[in-house]
Amino acid sequence: MEKRFFAIFSLGVKISKNGNRLVFERGNKKISILIQNVRGILVFGKVSISSDAINLILREDVPVFFLTKFGKLKGFLIGEILTSNNKNRLKQYELYTTKRVEVAKFLVLKKLEEIERIFLLNLDKEKKLLEKATDLNTIRGIEGNASKKMFGEFKKKLKNEDLEFKGRNYRPPTDEVNAPLSFSYTMVHLSTLPITIALGYDPYISFLHTKRGLHASFCSDLMEPIRPLITYELIPLINRKVFKKIDFERDSTKGVFLKETAIEKFLNWFEGNVNKLLEKLSSVLTDFSMLH
Repeated sequence: MEKRFFAIFSLGVKISKNGNRLVFERGNKKISILIQNVRGILVFGKVSISSDAINLILREDVPVFFLTKFGKLKGFLIGEILTSNNKNRLKQYELYTTKRVEVAKFLVLKKLEEIERIFLLNLDKEKKLLEKATDLNTIRGIEGNASKKMFGEFKKKLKNEDLEFKGRNYRPPTDEVNAPLSFSYTMVHLSTLPITIALGYDPYISFLHTKRGLHASFCSDLMEPIRPLITYELIPLINRKVFKKIDFERDSTKGVFLKETAIEKFLNWFEGNVNKLLEKLSSVLTDFSMLH
């Protein structure tokens, strides 16, 4: 069995340890899973976790993410917030204090190149403007314009007329296509966090994004070159009509979000694509590590 994410939606689930297994129990239902098969745990409901289970989770570096039912991260349980290997962290701090604009330009250029490669768009104009840019607001504006073009092409490729897509929107998503888009970005962001920490980087020292509260903004930086691939890979999922209108809920203040059953369908898709996305993340991190 390959490593996979496990999601908990029900209230009152108890997580305990039995040898090298995590045991999930609610009422008369009980399942146990080898810890080696767990990539991460997503908690959407209230759970209780025994101290032995916590120790096993921390020992095996399995991250546990606590989210609202809308997919917003509330907090996480992870073995090491910052590793003792500080070489990469020191370099990251140096780049932040001396070359923040240059690194931000590097990240956006990588994203522009990915949009061109995947969506077959010509972004020469944006590349030339990026080359001349000298401040973060200008760089963010260039990235935003390129993203608009990408989502315009994304919309053209959608063949599922049952689901609404008016253009990219979030905080909160206001239509059915934006709900899985936002959730896919959330999942990649969650996957990026433990990898970033494991490699000795500081997840909160960012170049393009601004840290807000618990926001791991460096993970958002690293995600930008991956967003085009995530976005493109969702097209067949939507076009095959895996999601129906009934898979979504609408809240007057929280927007449109996936129901519990739809999240399970989404996770099946995500697990089939996560290795591809993490390979792209590894490539971005490798290129970042070579910056001077």
